[in-house]
Amino acid sequence: MQLKNVTLSLVSAIALLGLSGCARYQAKPLRKITKAPEKQAEHSVSFEYELFTKVDCMQYLDRDVIAKGYQPIQVSFANSTDRVFTVSPANFSLNCVDVQEVASKAHTNTAGRAGGYGAAAVTTIAAPVVATAVSHPSLESLAIGLIVTAIALPIATGFAAAAIVDGRGSAQANEYLDADFAHKALTPNHVLNPHGTVEGLIFVPCCDVKDEFTVSISDQKNNENFVLSTAKPMLKI
Repeated sequence: MQLKNVTLSLVSAIALLGLSGCARYQAKPLRKITKAPEKQAEHSVSFEYELFTKVDCMQYLDRDVIAKGYQPIQVSFANSTDRVFTVSPANFSLNCVDVQEVASKAHTNTAGRAGGYGAAAVTTIAAPVVATAVSHPSLESLAIGLIVTAIALPIATGFAAAAIVDGRGSAQANEYLDADFAHKALTPNHVLNPHGTVEGLIFVPCCDVKDEFTVSISDQKNNENFVLSTAKPMLKI
């Protein structure tokens, strides 16, 4: 019975080791929601947006940032004029937060994942052996302990190696996440060129999301401001 219990623990440990895998970051490029400038009214600027669902978050950010308290909104601007404009997250009437704040909350916990391997090894290997030795202090238990130690040592080494590899993989996944979030986010003073488009993400605390909002764009030459809104998403200029 003692040997059977310990054997089950070892099998469980090997299964856990086999199922363990590095954290990864795999996200698709953003889909295009912008209308081509030539398809809109001449001498105008238009604005479109889409709120991400949890499914969108997993497809395009590989993390459910809504569960972290942030609503991603994909915004796009099309310019069919000969003027150059700038647009910034700060110019929305919504409470936009910095993309790095969202990215940091979406990071994989490298310390927690590495610690999990150690906890799994202790729980599935050491605990049953100690329990057997305490409850049945006999030569049989001693023999079982020696056998289990010989078998458990390479398994424990495997957990240690997995923890190192997984820790590095998690750190690398976080680096990829930071870079991709920054690449997809609408940057401050983003340039909207003549007959061009701009597209990107803004992030708003879920509690601050509103059905209607505005955004102002600025003429780069004379600093003249124009306000677009969900109610009036196109302006003749």
